[in-house]
Amino acid sequence: FNSVAQYNRKTQKISMNYGVDLKNNRGAGVTWFHEHGHLIDDMAGSISDSEEFLKLLSEDALNYRKVYGKRHHLNTFDKVDHAISHELSDVKRHSGVSDILQGVTHGNISGISGHALEYWTNSKNITGEAFAHMYEAQFDTVRYEEMKKYFPKSLKYFERLLKEAVR
Repeated sequence: FNSVAQYNRKTQKISMNYGVDLKNNRGAGVTWFHEHGHLIDDMAGSISDSEEFLKLLSEDALNYRKVYGKRHHLNTFDKVDHAISHELSDVKRHSGVSDILQGVTHGNISGISGHALEYWTNSKNITGEAFAHMYEAQFDTVRYEEMKKYFPKSLKYFERLLKEAVR
């Protein structure tokens, strides 16, 4: 067992240290919910792997960047992305949205949490991580509000996917 929590699609098992997750600086149980988000996505037939979901994630990120730039009088995406990256500094609030923004912007926004940039070259990783982060946010008001702030259309789409998957 390595120290990185993960869901393994081949074995359909989650490997993680549950005791450590209780003291998680992102919030107690966040990793548990995140990895179960991956499991649910896989068991439902990889429902996150959707062009529509990827499109909405990209649109939400672009819309947020445009609004942010206007509000803060920043006239280039480089300046906007740098400022947003700097603001995504609270691991409890921002680890989920930071990770998704890093993936959707191909590393142009890089906050408190993320993956190696090569990870994001596969769009299935972007939608899969977004699904898992949105699932974990369902159980934490602070994380949910942040998700709604950055990814409003994508979050609605995710919630519809989840409801349809249980029918």
